[in-house]
Amino acid sequence: MASFGFYIAGVGAQAFGRLGLLLAWNPADRDPSAVDDLDQSGIALYSWVGPLPVITPQVLKLKSAGPIAIPTDGLPAELDDPGHEYVLRFGVKAGGTGATLVVDGWFEIFEGATRVYGAVPAGVTMKIDLAEGSFASTTEASMQDRVTLQALEDPPEGDVYTAMLGGGVDSKEIWRELMTPGLPLAWSPA
Repeated sequence: MASFGFYIAGVGAQAFGRLGLLLAWNPADRDPSAVDDLDQSGIALYSWVGPLPVITPQVLKLKSAGPIAIPTDGLPAELDDPGHEYVLRFGVKAGGTGATLVVDGWFEIFEGATRVYGAVPAGVTMKIDLAEGSFASTTEASMQDRVTLQALEDPPEGDVYTAMLGGGVDSKEIWRELMTPGLPLAWSPA
């Protein structure tokens, strides 16, 4: 099976805020040590930064508890394939009442208005385990946009990632952490 892991963080106050997503992509089902191989095909780290519309102040830092298995049928090998205009629709929301580390989530890929891939059938959410240390003052975080490929040998680019991770964390270490089951959310802001 293919898999992905994610780290999503955001802060918002007044009318808007910023939300960032780091997505460890593993359609080839490689183990966490794949980032150390000379051949890193079949793995990638993607990023996205966008607005977090808010009505009340919100803060969130959520990390998947490990790789999330998804079906491979119809799954693109790359989310930034130059031959396609893929748009990722991803999100998580509280799945029940009270504080829990299990959330509802969705993961879909579109090309134009056509849904080319869904981890679960349309209109259905999947249960996602969050890493220990994840927290949110909001009930939902979602995005729908194109994602950007990050170089695995360098830290993700931009001030938002420095604020999310504390800076200086190489993309390959982020990918390894997101693909290793059971690690708590350890990154903290600078």
